[in-house]
Amino acid sequence: MKPAPRFKRGGPGLWIEAAYVILAQDGHEALTIEQLTTRTEKTRGSFYHHFGSIDGFVSRLLADWRERNTERIARLAECDPEPGARRTLIHHEALRLDARIEIAIRNWAGTDRRVLGACSDVDRRRMDVLTRDRRCCTTLTVEDSHRESMRLDMPHEQAITRPLPHYELVQLHCFASQARVFADLAGQGDGLARAA
Repeated sequence: MKPAPRFKRGGPGLWIEAAYVILAQDGHEALTIEQLTTRTEKTRGSFYHHFGSIDGFVSRLLADWRERNTERIARLAECDPEPGARRTLIHHEALRLDARIEIAIRNWAGTDRRVLGACSDVDRRRMDVLTRDRRCCTTLTVEDSHRESMRLDMPHEQAITRPLPHYELVQLHCFASQARVFADLAGQGDGLARAA
């Protein structure tokens, strides 16, 4: 017989923290109510009191993940008026995140459309944050099929054109391509799951 769980205070946050530990250590397949109750030493009744259902829990978990790993960093970056400092801050904050959780959620997106949608939304938001300074100051134009250029918006609608450094184009292209690859892989995972 399983011993009665000891009650801890913590509310829904305790469950979310337990979910992150499970995701980091064992992946999304292990994220079950049974595992969560074991980790939190709480009852199923407590879980349903806070979330109503496993779907309610997953929605709350994904919202928390977006807040912690994207929106919080975006707000911090918006506080600094200097673009270079913003990029440095974003970089340092991103390095502090637990990559195992990010990987587990991305893997989960391959089997769950709701998680895939959350990942797609987060990718779009992250791209918006990363490209903010470029959008504010520049517009990308193509002069011909072999050369990209950057037109800087100037006062009184005067503009100059200079070549866009190749590495910047590659960075933006690779990041956007990576987001598309995750979506493509998740779609293939759905097809494989239906075939099995």
